[in-house]
Amino acid sequence: MVPDFYSVGVVFISLIIGAKAITTLRRKTKPPPSLLNPPKLPPPLKDKRNRWWLASGIYAIFIFFLSVVPVVQDLPPIQHVDKWAHLCEYLVFAWLLVRTLFLARGILPGSLILAWLFASSYGYLMELIQLMLPWRTADVADAGANALGAALGVWIGHKMFRAPNC
Repeated sequence: MVPDFYSVGVVFISLIIGAKAITTLRRKTKPPPSLLNPPKLPPPLKDKRNRWWLASGIYAIFIFFLSVVPVVQDLPPIQHVDKWAHLCEYLVFAWLLVRTLFLARGILPGSLILAWLFASSYGYLMELIQLMLPWRTADVADAGANALGAALGVWIGHKMFRAPNC
């Protein structure tokens, strides 16, 4: 007698649990994005990023050209005009780098520091190259103006391209 009662109870419970399992809706979940297969970006965004990388590279070549070409000694009589020129050159260069990194990674504190380090290091490198050229002179004040211009360019780029809640 006991086995019959036991089997009836198991069947009854199984029917209740089975009916509940069939009628319960399961929520759909998306698998986490794989690190090996990042989402593909639409082609226009890729093209825009490539154009900014190209613009940054062309401007770096332009700065290199200006740094190695012999200087004309007929500068305007404005005091420290060469320092202002260095500041403006590297301001634009750092701004281009911030814009490029913003499109590539988004504005992160590390991106801003990276843009400043790259632009100011490039300025120091140009001063070292000028040290080896007989028709050019290297100056520590020029390297300082390069770094200051890069810092201003990063600051302006951050203000222009940041998210509204930053």
